[in-house]
Amino acid sequence: KFDRKPIKAFVYSSPSKEGGLRVVFTVSKSILNSTQRNLLKRLMKEAFRARKEEFFGYVRSGMLLEIVFIYNGDFDVLHKKIRFASIRQSLTNLSSTIKS
Repeated sequence: KFDRKPIKAFVYSSPSKEGGLRVVFTVSKSILNSTQRNLLKRLMKEAFRARKEEFFGYVRSGMLLEIVFIYNGDFDVLHKKIRFASIRQSLTNLSSTIKS
């Protein structure tokens, strides 16, 4: 379990014949509006796409890496561009933490 505000990540690795990377994005129910939750999931997915190669670099042959990203920050406080920058920075920090 890794916590880099506003995102938590749960990382699991297990042996697998095919190997690979499985990623799940979810948002806390404390954000009551489904439109806001869906927006946050899209922002997390976009931030992940930009750093996808780093995460695939951690996958070894014969190993399945599963990562669950949970947004647990506040929605109303931040403007959309600032929120995306915050998510992107959090994923960068998580990537380097998972690597070590």
